[in-house]
This record gives sequence, C-alpha cells and structure tokens, in this order.
Amino acid sequence: MITKEQIKKIHTMKNLLGLDDELYREILMKFKAKSCKDLSKEQAKKLIDILEVNAIGFKGKFNELSNRANMATPAQLRRIEAMWVEFLKIADNKEVIDKSKSKKSLRKLLQRLYKISDLRFLPREKVPKVLKTIQTMINQKLNSN
Repeated sequence: MITKEQIKKIHTMKNLLGLDDELYREILMKFKAKSCKDLSKEQAKKLIDILEVNAIGFKGKFNELSNRANMATPAQLRRIEAMWVEFLKIADNKEVIDKSKSKKSLRKLLQRLYKISDLRFLPREKVPKVLKTIQTMINQKLNSN
C-alpha cells in the first residue's frame, strides 16, 4: 500500500512539472491505476523516480522570463517542456531523454506549426494550442501502442 509521504511526493512532482489531470491520469493508467492511492509502494517508488528524472532542472526554469506582457508564463513554458519530454519518452520508449534532442525537436515543432523559433518566444495566446497539439500527439502514441 502506498504511503502518505509517497502520495504527497507524487502530487508535489505533478505540480512542479505542470502536468494537467488528463496527462497525470494517463501516466497512472500505465500502472493500471486510476489514482495514486491505487499504487503499491513499489509502483509509487517507480513513478516518483520517473517524475524526479523529468523534474531535474525544471524548478525555477524560465523564471527570468516572468512579467512579459502577452508572453507565456514560466509555469506554462515548464509545462510545455514537461509534456514534450513525456511525449518523447512514449515515442522512443525510453525512461530518460537527451535534453539537447528534446530542445531541438520541440523547436522544430514550434517552428513548423507556429512559426516560432524558440519556446521563449511563445505568445500567451498560443499556449493552449501548443498544449493541445502535444497532448494529441501523446494520445496518438499511447493508442498506437
């Protein structure tokens, strides 16, 4: 049975990474769970390890870009990056993704679909579109497996 400390850690990591409920539930489904409370101690440990690997370097990232009128907030940028890393992990079937590959491939996507050369230049109005695009890509990969 999962411990209270593990539940707290999972929710902290979920918030740090900016995972929305839909993506969080899809991650839990990989463990055949509807809630983190359905996880065993071992499953919870594995999930925490996965979330921690994703979170390294995310906390505080993009904070220097705060207070920019009409531009994506640091939290939104971190969320997009976290979702992109999750997509790459699903697509490549790997636990850890090369950071330079992740950045380069996200830039390519943003350039191709939105004519934006880097995540830092993402207007706030386009954030929902980018998130929806990445979520759709994740769903397609999960459904094809």
